[in-house]
Amino acid sequence: MAIEFIDKTIARRLEEAHSWRSVEYTRAQANLQPQNGCEIEAVADGFATFAGKRSPLNKASGIGFAGPITAAALDRIERFYRRNHVLPRIELCPLADDSLRVLLGERGYCLEQFFNVYFCEVGQRPYPIQLPPDTTLHQAQPDDADEWINVTTRGFEGTATPSQLGLEIQAPNFYSANTTCYLVRKAEKIVAGGVMATHNKVTELGGTSTLPAYRRQGLQTALLHVRLNTAREIGCEFALVLTTPGTLSQRNIERVGFRLAYTKAVMVGKWNK
Repeated sequence: MAIEFIDKTIARRLEEAHSWRSVEYTRAQANLQPQNGCEIEAVADGFATFAGKRSPLNKASGIGFAGPITAAALDRIERFYRRNHVLPRIELCPLADDSLRVLLGERGYCLEQFFNVYFCEVGQRPYPIQLPPDTTLHQAQPDDADEWINVTTRGFEGTATPSQLGLEIQAPNFYSANTTCYLVRKAEKIVAGGVMATHNKVTELGGTSTLPAYRRQGLQTALLHVRLNTAREIGCEFALVLTTPGTLSQRNIERVGFRLAYTKAVMVGKWNK
């Protein structure tokens, strides 16, 4: 039976899976870039992660579902980011306990960014995989790591040569303990790829990227379908995708059956004493 209402129980599972992806990502980055001083701290019912000063994963997530958030918990988050020399950022889910919103307001946190959280129930029937001629789709193997990271970074950046920062940000997606990566080949070269990160029967689909010359050929849809098929095979109940509102990624995932669960905010604050 399809879920008609997204309640706190469903939101907690989605946010827990997303938060755990951040934890495993940060652990992978600690191995790849030990000079970054990566760090993870469990706070309340979530985690604060630091994966390097320029990392987009420097946020506390999965917080506010087990009960009220105390000032002491927020103090710990702020101290965590202060000692890592970045401003505190906290993901605020609209279904989290309202104490989190109140505390962030009292301390002057500001809205930095919105994310749409899309989800679908993993179905019982396999999704079709349709590809252009002379194109194949496979699970990535260890020997594919460098090319997969290079190509998907170039796809995100839309450039012929990836930036070093982009490579460093994308690489942990391949090496995280809870991820499975997929790639599309054309003429023996990788032209697109994507990743799935699984925790407690929920999988997050992300890191999906296609080189500009190979877009509008259905590769994104094929990558979505193959990961949903894998999720079904390993017993997942839900899949989720985070998107920036109004993007092409949002359109693609809606076409394959994802629907909006909620929109959450990234709140940024200052270092309080």
